[in-house]
Amino acid sequence: MISRRIATAVSSPEAMVVLGLTAMLGRHPDLVAVVGATGESVPDVVLYDVLSLERDRGVGLDHWIRQAETAVIAIGRDSRPDLHDRAQSAGVDGCIPLSIDGPALLAVLAAAVAGLPSALICDCRSERRQRLGAAVGLNAREAAILLWLAQGLSNGEIAERESLSINTIKSYLRSAYAKIGAHSRSQAVLWVLTERPRASAPSTVTPCWS
Repeated sequence: MISRRIATAVSSPEAMVVLGLTAMLGRHPDLVAVVGATGESVPDVVLYDVLSLERDRGVGLDHWIRQAETAVIAIGRDSRPDLHDRAQSAGVDGCIPLSIDGPALLAVLAAAVAGLPSALICDCRSERRQRLGAAVGLNAREAAILLWLAQGLSNGEIAERESLSINTIKSYLRSAYAKIGAHSRSQAVLWVLTERPRASAPSTVTPCWS
């Protein structure tokens, strides 16, 4: 679980993106402290909208990447994979989709400050179409939890790795079970092994996290 408030800045040329993410993070004042992206402070994490690359030719991104204390998470855009690739080449620590939800974003922030991988950080990459369960509507979180399940982890162990409560894990599992047609833990594990025999646990997803 998150043990301290994570200083987080949101950098985007679109006011609605800044306001939306700030409001989402503002619902968790005990976990996250939203700070300005003016460069006057050094946040733990900066959420960097890749559209900014078109506005300042990467000057802002270069600034954040030079801050050794700051993890830089790019906000990808489905319509602009070229900007995502530029951000990756520049050295961002990871990438998330603009559509990320609150619990998933908190998990990403916790992973970022701990220097740990998260299955969610890859979600805006083109490979997302090969994500486990995409064809049946599994979201990134549900897929990650099912992969942990197939590794033999308990709900408590999964909750610790995903920085969520056990009840939240149970909720995600119920949703995932319904989508894959499973009625038990063993059926869910069998489904994972059948659908993706070579599936790795989320902690082994290294290409997106240095």
